Amino acid sequence: MNQEFLKMQKLAGLITESQIKEIFAEKDESYIRLTPSVQQYIDDSIANIRESSDDEEWEYLKNVEFWEQDFEENILIEFGEKYPDAYMISPEVSEYVANKVDENDDN
Repeated sequence: MNQEFLKMQKLAGLITESQIKEIFAEKDESYIRLTPSVQQYIDDSIANIRESSDDEEWEYLKNVEFWEQDFEENILIEFGEKYPDAYMISPEVSEYVANKVDENDDN
């Protein structure tokens, strides 16, 4: 699908902007996608941080947007060799991180 066709679908209300971004993220090598190895890294990292943090520290990390900025940067660094052209995190990865952080709020 080309970009103009997708924009026309968006204008017609058939798809959303986030769906367009996901479509391009799947094709674009500038994104790190949610592969099993990325997912495992996220799971392990969040679990380790949660286990070593008290509730106050955990809330602080959320309030300073650690997960949306620093943690995503850590993912880029960790997978830099595997994805040398990547300079962004796919929306799918960002959503997965947010969901895992929310899940760990209950612990």
